[in-house]
Amino acid sequence: MKEDGFSLVELLAVIVILTVISLIATPLILGIMEDSKKSAFTSSIEGVKKAIEDDYSKRDFDVTSKYSYENGQLFLVEGETRTSIPITGSINGSSKGVGSITATGTVRVAIYSDSYCGYTGTSDQSGVVVIPSDEISEEECLNKIN
Repeated sequence: MKEDGFSLVELLAVIVILTVISLIATPLILGIMEDSKKSAFTSSIEGVKKAIEDDYSKRDFDVTSKYSYENGQLFLVEGETRTSIPITGSINGSSKGVGSITATGTVRVAIYSDSYCGYTGTSDQSGVVVIPSDEISEEECLNKIN
């Protein structure tokens, strides 16, 4: 008599093989997703920095300027007045940040979000430094540019 279908041993072998593949692939996929989120955060900080540089040049290189960043919006802060500055790209979720320009024209930016703290323009670091937000407080993050 001829039987159609798979035996129980064959089905168990397939299940074991699929389980092993998923155990190997899941951490790799999660790592790729985390790297892409970190990269997007870094790009957003660079976008904020570029917007500040553009505004700085439009205002005849005024180094007394301070900037604030809140939930995807960049503002030039002059006393009590806040002027919105257009930027490309924004950070998903809740975020807060500050920006400033040194006397030498170096733009400094620090942004704290639900996932990361990122800062740039410090004297001992070049590029953008990104730290998971569970490793640093918001206050420490925003003080990185001072």
